[in-house]
Amino acid sequence: MPRELLPEIVAIQQTLTVDEPCREPVLERLLDHVRRLTGATGASLELEELAVSIGEGSASTSKACVRRTGRKAGTLKAFSDRGGAFDADTAAALELVAELLGAALTRADLVSKLEHVAGTDDLTSLANRRRFDDELDRELARARRRRYPVALALLDLDRFKRFNDSQGHPGGDRLLISAARAWTAELRRSDLLARYGGDEFALLLPECEEDGAVVVVERLIAVTPLEETCSAGVAVWDGKESAAELLSRADVALYRAKRTGRDRVRLAQAA
Repeated sequence: MPRELLPEIVAIQQTLTVDEPCREPVLERLLDHVRRLTGATGASLELEELAVSIGEGSASTSKACVRRTGRKAGTLKAFSDRGGAFDADTAAALELVAELLGAALTRADLVSKLEHVAGTDDLTSLANRRRFDDELDRELARARRRRYPVALALLDLDRFKRFNDSQGHPGGDRLLISAARAWTAELRRSDLLARYGGDEFALLLPECEEDGAVVVVERLIAVTPLEETCSAGVAVWDGKESAAELLSRADVALYRAKRTGRDRVRLAQAA
């Protein structure tokens, strides 16, 4: 490859050194580099999740396959309004860019998988406490900007220790797994259910008011498996409190549900 093209290749590598390379602004910058690198009048990229293009031209085309995690994931093209605009050097440059992009996408996939594993409870496959706390912080930040309600519930299996003692640890594990599955089936895709610790679960309900949250949690209580019961506390974010303060109010409501008979939901008092 001609040495004069190396600065553009370095710039492409820097463009792709981001947490999420598969974003339209990043890919548009990549295509602009491709256009300068190859002398094209336009460039396009077609991936499974999106397609991006800049400029135009139909007299000549050069293309390269983008491979992601060992499989074809898309096509990178350079095109020109001049016939015979591309030679072996520009074709090789395009292949190199496709290889760099594929490596960046593969790396992003690996990071995503590692983050998922780090944020997943081994037993129930639900989110774990770490992931829930991170998502709660992000959700409250979004709700603050967009001004929508957020409800949070803490659920605790009633008399779980007694069940675990009588059924053994495999029986206790079976109850936790069954509860996770039964409750998840009742939720929206936008809701987040997590195993928060032991036999306690946390539920994040974006864009959900107080009455709606109670209805959802009552539905979960009703489908608690293996003839067991659970108690829950619900708190709705007041628009100002921290995540820790919201969790604390839900926790107080949960223990009020426990003290007043179990197998029920209680609303948190206003902050």
